[in-house]
Amino acid sequence: MPVSRGSIVRSAQQIQKRCCRFAAPVFDRTLSFWLFGTFEPVYEAQNERQKILEFVPEGATVENWAQMITLSAFSGAGAAPLSTAEMQARFFNSSQGCQTTNFSRVIDSGRMADGTEYNLSSNGCGSTAVSGYPGAVSGRGEQFLALLLRDAQNVVVLQYAELGEGFAPGGEPISDDAAKVVMSRFRSIAFCRTQAAGGDCSIAFDAR
Repeated sequence: MPVSRGSIVRSAQQIQKRCCRFAAPVFDRTLSFWLFGTFEPVYEAQNERQKILEFVPEGATVENWAQMITLSAFSGAGAAPLSTAEMQARFFNSSQGCQTTNFSRVIDSGRMADGTEYNLSSNGCGSTAVSGYPGAVSGRGEQFLALLLRDAQNVVVLQYAELGEGFAPGGEPISDDAAKVVMSRFRSIAFCRTQAAGGDCSIAFDAR
């Protein structure tokens, strides 16, 4: 259920006024992070069960991008009878859309003070298939870092993706050692228990 272009434009204007701190309500909570570079929101959709926001650098589109930030939320998924590791594997360890073997590796995981579990992983494949998704170009390499947050009810995922030249297994553009450096561009990623960022928040990642 896409929202109107007008609301996306207003969101972009609000981001510019705040100078890049972005806060998004996700069901009964809020995720707050630094929207770095020239990224701006270009697509939003939501229903009772799911929410998605996509951001690309200024001048790019959701059909033509080299970098993308995606925020996804899934209502009720946190209560599923799966471990967070199993959930991460089901979400990201898939060869769909790949011409070559995909990869999905957990880089860090744990539990925050309020009980929210987190899982940071590196995922993708060195050669995409043209049938993988709308606008996919055969043979390009895609890698995305995914921070999965899971509380007792819901799951929220913040992703940073890069699309470019194909690469061989083990030749990912972002090494595991560099993943946290890349995620540090989001600065402090806060998962707040209210819809007002700055209230009762747990910090999922903090580069300060």
